[in-house]
Amino acid sequence: MAQLKYWNGSAWVDYKKKPKYWNGSQWVSGIGKVWNGSAWVDLLSYYSYFGSWASTYSYSNLYKVSSTGSQVWQVRWTFQGIRDVKVDPNGYIYTASGDGAAVRKISPSGSLVWRFVGSTGYGANGVAVGSDGYVYSANSDGTVRKITPNGGQVWCFTDPDRTFYAVAVDINNYVYAGCSNYTKAIRKISPSGGEVWALSRSSFGSDVVVDAQGNVYCSSGSLYKVSSSGSVLWEFTNASGSPTVGPGGYVYASGSSGLIAKISPSGSQVWGYTDPNSSSVISLTVDPYGYIYYCPYAGAPSSSTVYCYYKISPSGVRLWTFVVAEGEGYVAVDPGVLGAFPSYW
Repeated sequence: MAQLKYWNGSAWVDYKKKPKYWNGSQWVSGIGKVWNGSAWVDLLSYYSYFGSWASTYSYSNLYKVSSTGSQVWQVRWTFQGIRDVKVDPNGYIYTASGDGAAVRKISPSGSLVWRFVGSTGYGANGVAVGSDGYVYSANSDGTVRKITPNGGQVWCFTDPDRTFYAVAVDINNYVYAGCSNYTKAIRKISPSGGEVWALSRSSFGSDVVVDAQGNVYCSSGSLYKVSSSGSVLWEFTNASGSPTVGPGGYVYASGSSGLIAKISPSGSQVWGYTDPNSSSVISLTVDPYGYIYYCPYAGAPSSSTVYCYYKISPSGVRLWTFVVAEGEGYVAVDPGVLGAFPSYW
């Protein structure tokens, strides 16, 4: 997929550079509207998505929510819970779940496009989509699978008797996966499906994300930043869960006692936000403007349990709460015309 560009008043410029918009009388640096080639497009027209599982694990809900916190649609399926959600630049949603049809592609309007029945056992734990539309799954049967944009398998990477928990893909279509094999907790896999390197850690690789430069951020006890060649650049011990990369190369991760930490590109904490009502954060993501979306652990299911996810500002102020029918889950964000990948930020 070609790099997205905007018109700065005199030339087409990559989105990696700071955008300008027309405020009605002059060009101003910042966030507003951009010319997409035929019309002015609002940069803030993006959606968030939340995939939840029911407390009984017998059905799952997927929500599409506006930037102001209003529900656009809800889809409910009768299968084991959603374990991961991703979205591509065109607004198609991809879910990983615990049933036999482990990976699904859903249209921007909420209809099923295809489902991939490939992994065995307990289904998929993680899903990722590349800028070329190929999809990747991390599976409980010890496999990482590459799937075509139309839902067919390309290759299968296998580590027998292991579990893959998470998967990510970079702009060059190299794949990164977190595994239960401590001696190979984080894997880099080539576009053709061969192992490039493996990183040994003292714990399994539970989460993994990659930035535009090919640096990998992985959870394995601590949060590690790893170069594209497999060298550990730094370790962050205060938070390691659900790492995600935001604007400017800042990293966000969850820690104990409901902590969300913003971490600088050099590995130091910038600020911390603590959820006032929960002891842990299950999932989080960040949009290109630094707004954070997260789902806290709600506690043991009961008649009084409230399941929800939140949006907080770049400075850590809660903006809205979205209440869901039942179950915690995983959140993703579609940053509109900027695309769904840090490489475009």
